[in-house]
Amino acid sequence: MLIRCAEEKDFRELRQFYDRMCEVLGEKDFLPEGDKGGFPSDEMVKNAIAEKDQFIGIEDGQIVAAYIMNHDCDEAYHTVRWLTDAEDKEMVVLHALRVLPEYGGRGYSKQLVQHAIDTARERGLKSIRLDCIEGNDIPQKMYMSFGFKYGIPADSDLVFDVRFLPNPYYVEGLRAKTGNDKEIQDYVFQYEEAHTFLDKLEDMLNFLIPNYIAEGKNQLVISIGCTGGKHRSVTLANALYERLSGQKGYGLKIEHRDIGKDALRGK
Repeated sequence: MLIRCAEEKDFRELRQFYDRMCEVLGEKDFLPEGDKGGFPSDEMVKNAIAEKDQFIGIEDGQIVAAYIMNHDCDEAYHTVRWLTDAEDKEMVVLHALRVLPEYGGRGYSKQLVQHAIDTARERGLKSIRLDCIEGNDIPQKMYMSFGFKYGIPADSDLVFDVRFLPNPYYVEGLRAKTGNDKEIQDYVFQYEEAHTFLDKLEDMLNFLIPNYIAEGKNQLVISIGCTGGKHRSVTLANALYERLSGQKGYGLKIEHRDIGKDALRGK
């Protein structure tokens, strides 16, 4: 699939694409009766095209996927404690990320999200946030990092221990940093075992998740733990999130439960 910025000449086909997706989503129970269609509006799409914030995916000579990425967000966004602190101008929100159902299962949603991440980096932005509808019952996947010394999260469905990897806590200059910092990420991924673990975990989850869904499970909490929940587990939870984000039909959240607890204890 080729992903590019939409142009004015694409508007008519893009409008038809979104109208088709409104029909598909209109069958979902989580959409209010008064909100079964019309999103995004013509004005929103035209403005996004003009600002180069509207992106389309082309396959077989037609638009099969699309998303909008801009700074627009509801006031509720300002009440959330986000993982990354960022001013409105430093972050973007993904809106109207859609893939035609007949093109599902090809990883196109994941490609759109990765394209958005790459584009945000090129534009010097700090954070990407996903706009979604409250009450959406599409299966959720949540990745959580934690520290074993603070206890295993009670709501975990799957727990993975990454204490087999060397601990950057004992490396001078790294103790105060976290898995959100490049220095820690570089330290962890210098070991081939970290890459092997991530590959095998991704493969297992790609097998397990569809089977959980088939059995009616609509939420899965995957917890990755190290000693303090600050370095190794954060790094690997973030990496897993990046690999699996945007997969068709899955909502996604990430939380680092214990990332700041050592600092509060003066360690």
